[in-house]
Formats: sequence, structure tokens, C-alpha cells
Amino acid sequence: RTDLASIYFQENKIDAAKKEFDIAIRNYKAVGQKAPLGRNYLQLGNFYFREKEYKSSEAAYLEAAKYLHEAGNFEEGLVAQNELCKVYETIGEFEKGINTSKKSITLIEDYFKNKPAGSANRRSAGQSFFWMSRLYKVAGDYEGALQVIRRGRQFYPAAFDSGARAPWMAE
Repeated sequence: RTDLASIYFQENKIDAAKKEFDIAIRNYKAVGQKAPLGRNYLQLGNFYFREKEYKSSEAAYLEAAKYLHEAGNFEEGLVAQNELCKVYETIGEFEKGINTSKKSITLIEDYFKNKPAGSANRRSAGQSFFWMSRLYKVAGDYEGALQVIRRGRQFYPAAFDSGARAPWMAE
């Protein structure tokens, strides 16, 4: 159902896409599969964000983070947290963005404290520092932004892909 929703979205059939997402979410809730449920909410959040329905996007990302956390999927849960920061920056809810980033960074530093630098599987851990840095820049705290972005470098995967490298270096 999620794939069908994505196809409908690409074809600009928005109502049909929403219906398919709703069915997929209802089905995963019925069987209690939290990780796929979280991933569906993550996709739904992306869908709403692209449609500029930011409050709906925020709600979907919050649900994604909750279900992915309950499923024990730490790094994918961080993806949802990072997407929340993107929403908060977009709508000007900077305090919410900073609080979300601080929460993510605390979880990251605790989760990775006994692991070597670069051991993350996804760039989501490092991206939390990226979003915090952006929010500090908006607030005019450029020194703080620089400290945060440098601190986050070790939380990117060892294979620092170009999709993460360019934004990190720009910050």
C-alpha cells in the first residue's frame, strides 16, 4: 500500500495517495508491526512536507519517531527526529527545533559513547548536529554553530557519502 501511495503521489493523485497511506498504517497497527509502521509514518511525513502541510508532517514524524523507538530502531528513529528539525526550521519553530536537536544529540552521544568514530550505519546521527548547527546560525550564534558541526563529524558513517559531505562542509 505504501508503494502504491508513493506512485499516486508521483502522479499527483494526492487524495488517492493519502487513502493508501491510511490503509497501510491501519494494517500495520492491526498486526502490531512497529518498525514498518514507523517507516510508513516517516514516508507520510515526507509526503506532507512536500505538500507544504507542515503541521501534518510534524504529527507524522512524531509518530514515526515513537514507533521506531518502540521497535528499537535507533538510527531510523533519528531520521524522524532530523525530519522534525527540518519542519521546525521551515515553519520558524526554532525553539522546538533546538529542543529536538538537543534531545537527539544527547541520545546519540550516549548510544555511541563506547563505539569508535564512524561506526554509525546511517548519516542520521551526524545530521542531528547539522540541524542544530543550522538553528544556531539562524539565531546568530556562529561560533556555537561551528562547534556543534565539528562535534558531529565523528557521528557520520566512516563511508562519509557525498550526500552528507557537501551539506556538512557547507555548514
